[in-house]
Amino acid sequence: MPKGGAISYCSIEGCERRVDGLGYCKIHYDHLRRNGDPTKYVYRPTAEERFLSFFEKKRDDECWPWIKTIDNHGYGQFSIKHKNYRAHRIAYEMFVGKIPEGLVIDHDCHNRDKSCKDVNLCQHRRCVNPNHLIPRTLGDNSRHGNSPTMIAHNNGTCVNGHPNSSMYYRKSNGKAVQCLDCAKEKYRQKKGGVVQAYDSSNRRKTA
Repeated sequence: MPKGGAISYCSIEGCERRVDGLGYCKIHYDHLRRNGDPTKYVYRPTAEERFLSFFEKKRDDECWPWIKTIDNHGYGQFSIKHKNYRAHRIAYEMFVGKIPEGLVIDHDCHNRDKSCKDVNLCQHRRCVNPNHLIPRTLGDNSRHGNSPTMIAHNNGTCVNGHPNSSMYYRKSNGKAVQCLDCAKEKYRQKKGGVVQAYDSSNRRKTA
């Protein structure tokens, strides 16, 4: 604002807004910064419009594959205000509603496809079809997976065929962290000796 309290207005003819910078109002100054011309307006799509253009929409019972950026884990990636989010989570909140606190979003299309074994190459992770997205606890999400570990666990064994009773469970969350029979075998091979038997029911060594 000039000295003496006089109010300056935008130098663009017909614009009656107050000056914000370099003789232009805030709107024309923003056009100048973005486009190099204070009178040139370039439409910028909203985040929702960008998102809707970044996947291939098919039938409701088919996957809707994300066709833009994919992160290192195979999930679609979407940026809002320079912050990255996973596309399937944005899809759930856009089409269904807020994700319940403490839950993750599971791809049910992956769970139903028993031929999908390699999670790192799984094409279902790119799916943003809200009909295929289900909120679950982290534990339920793991149990519904098709990884070799979970398939074996659901069949009552570890990946090497030892019964689930040999699994060591962390008390706080009940998550299986190690098969004791596998650990014993690995230790036996490493040491070339005899390993004492282990009673997994009471976690006490037996003769």
